[in-house]
Amino acid sequence: MRRLTGGRAPERGAVAIIVTILLASGVLLGCAALSVDVGNLSAERRDLQNGADAAALSAAQDCAITVCPSATSPSLMALAGANASDGTSGISRTNPALPAVCGVGTGSGLVSCPADSGLGECPTPSGGLPPNYVRVYTQTRLQNGSTMLPYYFAQALAGGATGGTQQTCSAVAWGPLGQFHTIMPIAFSYCEWLAATGATPPATTGTYVTAPSGPDPGYGGAGNPWPAASQERVVQLAGGSIPGCTTWNGHDAPGGFGWLSAPNCSVTTSTNGWVQTDPGNNEECDLTALLGKVAFLPVYDCVMAAGAQPTGPPPLTPASACATGSGSNTWYHIAGFAAFYVSGWYLSGGSTANSLLSHNPPCSGGSRCVSGWFVKKLLSVQDMGPNNNPPGFGINVVQVVG
Repeated sequence: MRRLTGGRAPERGAVAIIVTILLASGVLLGCAALSVDVGNLSAERRDLQNGADAAALSAAQDCAITVCPSATSPSLMALAGANASDGTSGISRTNPALPAVCGVGTGSGLVSCPADSGLGECPTPSGGLPPNYVRVYTQTRLQNGSTMLPYYFAQALAGGATGGTQQTCSAVAWGPLGQFHTIMPIAFSYCEWLAATGATPPATTGTYVTAPSGPDPGYGGAGNPWPAASQERVVQLAGGSIPGCTTWNGHDAPGGFGWLSAPNCSVTTSTNGWVQTDPGNNEECDLTALLGKVAFLPVYDCVMAAGAQPTGPPPLTPASACATGSGSNTWYHIAGFAAFYVSGWYLSGGSTANSLLSHNPPCSGGSRCVSGWFVKKLLSVQDMGPNNNPPGFGINVVQVVG
């Protein structure tokens, strides 16, 4: 065996020579640059994208509920940094002359985004961007304040190539709720919503009550007291209850009482869709499970008589076309959805839930009503509907769009 293996001795050291040649020629350094430096850039970009997504989602929520934040917002900076491996990331752009937080939104106060540079830094989706959106840009920022991610091996090959800067962005849109499945088959007229919130058409920026938080009933805890008695609204479900609700802005159909045709006490409705009323004033469903909770209810802006389900928007002329209908041949056109905190009701058949505020029935006699107040809510997993006029009733949906 020694004689058979002894002939390999002259090959000792060959590997060391090959490694020396590869090092001298820069091949191994090039491989290290590809694996380490490029990998470091890829990891940095993933961190930045996570930070941009988190910050854009937060910014869109602020835009939808209150006021859009700026690029120097501490909360946005904290979100961007929390997603970085070194704990820091910048809400900024490689071109400091361009806004790092921008977009479009009615009354949002956003700076408009400039046209795309064509370099693919934040391309617009093929279908375009929705009417309301916010973009947030993030770029490399190290703990020492530098925006250059160092090249550990490439600088040994390219001399002056000491580092690079990564930039990413995320776009998040917000808009009205497009479709919802409710177990409270009651609809409010647009006119009733205006009266309850004090809004003036065509605007829908009515007065909302602070939304509940914490365990049901959501009020009474530290920092979230019950609303004042003057903030509770009693919404009548009987036809003709609100003066002036006789044309396109919605009124309750005679005998409709706001109830929707809903087998098994559930109904799915869509913005710009039509839903059939359920005639009669008998209570159709047990609402006990909704007491002290927020219900998402459709708001309609047209009442029309039709033998079959209408299609398309409400007719503009004659105005009387949206003030007709009785019995089962009545249809409501859904303009959007509102978030309503249910504090009590008085319905047919002796079904009564005393108001959680006044501890009395919200109405009496021949009236049929639901009491509560309108709040703002944000949803992130629902369909986004079109921006109609009026554009939503306090419920907004957020979606990542780019």
